Amino acid sequence: MEGTLTRSVRSVRMPVFAAMALALWARGVSPAAPPAPTEPVAAFASSQVWDGDGGQTITRAGLPMHAVHVFSPRGRRIAFVTKGVRPCVFDAEISPTASMIAYWASSGDNCLTPEVVVADISGRTIERFAGALGHAWSPDGRWLALLYAHYDSNFDRVSDRLGIWRVAGRRLRSYAMRPEEVRWGGADSLFLGYADRVELFDPVWGLATRTAHRGADVSPDGRYAIRRDRRWFSLTESPSGDEQCGCVPRNAGVDLGQRSGSPPPFVAWVRAPGAGHLLWVSGMLGYTSPPGQPNARTAVVDVRTWDVVQSIPGKAVATTTDPRSVVVLRGDTLALVTLDDLRERPSDAHRVRIRVGVQAWGSLPADRRPEEAWTHEVGVGDWLPDHTALAGACSSFFRLERILGDGRAVIRLADRRWFAASDTVVVTAQPVTLHTNSLDGGYDVSLTLIP
Repeated sequence: MEGTLTRSVRSVRMPVFAAMALALWARGVSPAAPPAPTEPVAAFASSQVWDGDGGQTITRAGLPMHAVHVFSPRGRRIAFVTKGVRPCVFDAEISPTASMIAYWASSGDNCLTPEVVVADISGRTIERFAGALGHAWSPDGRWLALLYAHYDSNFDRVSDRLGIWRVAGRRLRSYAMRPEEVRWGGADSLFLGYADRVELFDPVWGLATRTAHRGADVSPDGRYAIRRDRRWFSLTESPSGDEQCGCVPRNAGVDLGQRSGSPPPFVAWVRAPGAGHLLWVSGMLGYTSPPGQPNARTAVVDVRTWDVVQSIPGKAVATTTDPRSVVVLRGDTLALVTLDDLRERPSDAHRVRIRVGVQAWGSLPADRRPEEAWTHEVGVGDWLPDHTALAGACSSFFRLERILGDGRAVIRLADRRWFAASDTVVVTAQPVTLHTNSLDGGYDVSLTLIP
């Protein structure tokens, strides 16, 4: 850790005076958080409206390029327009208190010289952080996490260090840590995402603990996590490691486009009271958009059940200070949309463990492969992932419909690829084997209820 204190985050020994100094820096003199805004407010860069088409969509919407915009029910106004040596603006984010905006600006050849700028709501610069290109406000707006990085000769981003800026007193502390992603896990803890792990970091004591998550953007209930790279994202269930990236949008009827043919889609957790794993999902469907964006849609999806809570026409641009609201682009204009209801289906406290065995076979006996098996703990309404290669783990496969309570459970077959007498099967401690309705190759899938 750099700054006034020098120690490894994995060291268990910290001088008492240093710990006290850091705790005072972090908490002792921090005033109470400002009150939350009374109306939803959002900040976003022009590139967040639509990126990759040379500004055609932004121009049709009547917005200037390379600007930061503030949007509220009272209307939009420009907070900052780049001039001169800073031609690129990305990833604007308003603080939870709606008093400041953080955005990433870049200059130089190919905009490869980054800095993060903090401005007030009118666009007046408060602070600049040269070399930073990632930022995240804490939930109470007291802190701004900063990710410092540079680009190597192959134009790949290389992390340099972590910074945390305290709004009160405007003091910055740096840490000798090089995560690829930074997200807040609470008012004073950070999830740090690396290529091979995610750590929960306490900046007060300088301690990092390895977690079971596979991404730094963790759902409010801690069950799922999103990992982002420069091109796409992954979405996994943390206890099992099951990939859900394509499952949610595919079964929700939202087209995110193609990884190689579209900018990264919009995905964000709904962080409203009562929402544990509801997800905003929205795609751009390519680098260009037809006038009016007729096919763009945004949905709020229950990640556990894949149920669509609400579907909204238009492409999501940014969340707001109201966790139930989002700004969307539709009809070549911007609109503020608020969720009607948060109908997240409660998870059944009664859960069972089901073993899923998968064995591939072909037309010859030698084509039969060894069985692979997975065990999933599920409740009523949960999906068992498809571990065959027919459609990947993102197809509607088997869903737990009822737990009978006498060592039996009812599974609904959501896919008609199986030879079965009905749409449901009863699973017990004895394996139930299903066969794909194919002739020269397919899968046997066995389902077993286990203690």
